[in-house]
Amino acid sequence: VNALAERALAEAEEKLKARQRELDEAVEALLRLEAEAKGVEAEHQKRLEEAFARFQEAFRRYGEALLGGRTEVRRTAGGLGLVVTPAGKRTQDLRRLSLGEKARGARAFLFALGELEGGLPIAVLDEVDAALDEANLLRFTRFLRSGRQFLLVTHQKRTMEVADALYGVSMRGDGVTAVISQRIREAEPA
Repeated sequence: VNALAERALAEAEEKLKARQRELDEAVEALLRLEAEAKGVEAEHQKRLEEAFARFQEAFRRYGEALLGGRTEVRRTAGGLGLVVTPAGKRTQDLRRLSLGEKARGARAFLFALGELEGGLPIAVLDEVDAALDEANLLRFTRFLRSGRQFLLVTHQKRTMEVADALYGVSMRGDGVTAVISQRIREAEPA
């Protein structure tokens, strides 16, 4: 007969109760974490939906301003699908658009992305108007007056006409370059 068996059993039962309390606490903590994770996921999904809706609207506006047509973003199994319908054309595969239409669609996409986190303070564009025909150049100059700030490298006279200020580099008669600036009109507050 083991005289210490009752004591050993009592100690083992006490350890078992302590482990059971720890397990119960761990299960409670896990349930709280799962509930917290679901809340975070729901908030993340809500914010994602709101951002996607804002992006869709901005892409639509920029597509209308830059292409004169319709642009749309759709969710697909592989991510996002872009639908671009330039003015006067039917919806077609992006690969069948002209290079200018693709470029204007890409600018609409980038400007729309820039609006997601409060907007871009300034956009720098280099010769984006060089290959535009008359109708698209007029559409582009109207877009430039939209209130956004642009730093634009261009040789197009029509584009320069809508500028608030012009800056250029010219070579003087003695072969030295000089920076020339001309304020056309005071910038209106956005």
